[in-house]
Parts: sequence; structure tokens; C-alpha cells
Amino acid sequence: MSDILNYYVKLVDFMAQMLGENCEVVLQDCRKQSQSIVAIANGHISGRSVGAPLTDYGLKILAEERWRDRDWDVNYHGKTQSGKMLLCSTFFIKEKNELVGMLCFNSDQSKYLKLSEEILRLGRVSWPIDFTAERTASPIEKFVNSVPEMIYNAADEVFGAGSYGKIDHLNQEERLRLLENLEEKGAFQLKGAVSEVAAHLGCSEASMYRYLSKITKKKKKERKEE
Repeated sequence: MSDILNYYVKLVDFMAQMLGENCEVVLQDCRKQSQSIVAIANGHISGRSVGAPLTDYGLKILAEERWRDRDWDVNYHGKTQSGKMLLCSTFFIKEKNELVGMLCFNSDQSKYLKLSEEILRLGRVSWPIDFTAERTASPIEKFVNSVPEMIYNAADEVFGAGSYGKIDHLNQEERLRLLENLEEKGAFQLKGAVSEVAAHLGCSEASMYRYLSKITKKKKKERKEE
């Protein structure tokens, strides 16, 4: 971990104590994508701990280099493994024109939403805002502790809830759909992801690379046709 991130480590617990138990504060080292979390406070919110990998959102930031023209992203949504919706903000830590790390704040809004609903219900007040939409809106970021959890999320998105246990019986077309989802999330940027996904699918690494090659060719073709 670089000297600049050492300073931010001290901020993690400080900010968590200031913001309260409903806000998770996370320091990520962007050079260690497979084990990016180097400090975390209130980890009960997302269920993550030190050593967890970058999220799909974090990997997308790196792939698209969003950090080059901004210093932060604020007020986007995330979703935990348990289905809890969070309000998230990320500060980009840069050094010598490179992204070194990210300081992330993930606030659990569920208590406030529930309280708002109960107060309005007690008063029989009609309100134009659907509070449940906050929970069901498509999240930008999904929080995972490992590559298997990322595979689990992808299987649910592609084939429906509870599909994870069936992924070792997928046909070739279904495997490609699942791998496309993982590739879009940047999962294969993580060290060891190819071999781990291959093990869960019950196929060889050589087959995995053939699938990924097909996905790359398909994307190139689609770009040419646009």
C-alpha cells in the first residue's frame, strides 16, 4: 500500500464514527483488484471485509477511466448480497495522474424509507413518490466478497433467482450468456477469475478462453454494424 493510502486509512474509522453505523466507509487499493479492500468500517452493511475484490462498478471505473475527468461520483445506488439498497458515493484518490485508490461511502437508507412510509401511512397521506422504487431500481453497484459471489449474481441476473446451483449444467449458448454478463461487469480483470469461473461451470480453462474469444469477436462485429 502506498504512502498516500496510509493517510486515508486513518480517515476510514474517523468518517464512520462521524457518519454513524448506517454508513459503511471503505478504502480500496485499485492496484489490487482481486483483494482491493484495505480498510473498512461498518462492514456489516455490505457484508464485506478486508481483502474483498473490487465491485462491478469499481472495475467499470478502471476500464472506462472515468476518474480522469472527475474527482468523485456521488449519490448512485448499490445493492448488497442480501438485497439491501444503498446510496453510494466514491472519492477517487489520484497520484501522479494515476488512480491509486477509492474512498467509498455506502449509506443504508432502509430505516429512513421505512420510517417515512409508516409516518405517511399513519396520517393516510397520499404521496406521489413511490418509496419502494428505491429498493427495486436497477443498482449500479453490487457488493461481493469473492468471485463466486459475482458468479452467483450474474446467474441470477441472466437466468433468474436461484439459478446458481444449475450453472454446471448449462449448454454452450447459456454459458456464453452468463460469461457475457460477467465480462461486462469486468469480472475477468480479477486475478484467477478465469480458472475460478471455469471450475464453477465444470469446463476447462481452454474452453473458457474460447468462449471469451467468441464474445470479443461478437462485440467487435456489433461495433462495426453500429
